[in-house]
Amino acid sequence: MKNKEKKDLNLVIPSTKLLTVNSHKLSDTFCGRYYFWRWIMNLVPRSFNINFWFGSTMHTGIEEVGHGKKLPKIVKAMTKTDKDFIKKNAVPVALSQEVRVQRDISKALIKGYYKLAHEKMRGLKLGGTEIHFHSKLKNSSVVYEGTLDAWWKSCKRVILVEGKTSKAPNNDYFRRLKFDKQINGYADALYRLTGKYPRYCYYTVFRKPQIRQRKTETPLQFYTRLQKDLIVRKDWYFIFYKHVFGKGSIKAVMNDIEWKTFDLAAKYDYLTKDQLLDKDNWPREDTQCFNYGTCPYFCLCRKQRSSLYYRFFQMRDIRYPLEKKELDKSRAYDVKSKRGRKPVR
Repeated sequence: MKNKEKKDLNLVIPSTKLLTVNSHKLSDTFCGRYYFWRWIMNLVPRSFNINFWFGSTMHTGIEEVGHGKKLPKIVKAMTKTDKDFIKKNAVPVALSQEVRVQRDISKALIKGYYKLAHEKMRGLKLGGTEIHFHSKLKNSSVVYEGTLDAWWKSCKRVILVEGKTSKAPNNDYFRRLKFDKQINGYADALYRLTGKYPRYCYYTVFRKPQIRQRKTETPLQFYTRLQKDLIVRKDWYFIFYKHVFGKGSIKAVMNDIEWKTFDLAAKYDYLTKDQLLDKDNWPREDTQCFNYGTCPYFCLCRKQRSSLYYRFFQMRDIRYPLEKKELDKSRAYDVKSKRGRKPVR
């Protein structure tokens, strides 16, 4: 059984239907080719991405704080996420020292946030955690879904709590929340759940520390210095923003989601399965190839012999039941094969 499960992890099973969308899926439509590799072929790089690893570990900590968990359990959950991620993506030797430093940084940040969050959310009552929502869209047969991490109650009001990591947030970072699909999608889901629109979202941005371990320092000395810096300059590391929702903006964003999904669904309906699986029918947006570094799928966009690079990718995690129904298992491919698209019999 274990061998079978291990074998299945090496398979890329195309998604040839469109039954569900989420904020991440819609955001990736900025480039047709990027969408194709990630959401049709279900490929993600095997290479270790330290920024994504750090964000995933921090996100677990933020979730657990939002759930009202105690600090030891929060750190334990972060450690599990850390180990699970590294198990899937082996850490290169050159990055091992940096990973140890970033691990200490993530735990120190969460410990500092834990104290501040309790001050900010004093008087609030936890309403619910880990709530999976799915909303039937009006203009297509597609379902919009996601998972609401946690929501809180204050008197007769409902409040969202959200956190992100960022290197250099500015005023535009917070202004864009007015039309952010994820936050407004959560607000709409909360309205369907409680009958009330959330009045606020307590949004926290974590700025990664720029201080590094000195050559003369032990890991413990660095960790102690970091904790002191988090107390002295907490406004630098933890940026709290009280985002005020408006019914009009929530409805406007849901309308954007409706029509963006409609355009995407029309392509699925118009193309045959073979056409969907032809990357040339998903044109690339070349201005994005070197945005924020090189696109992880850049090597696959070559016209000739792109299949040689399949072995550097693995199947992404399939999260929701409806998402699993999108898969066309009769067309599974072995990404380790040097011959490329090799049907699995």
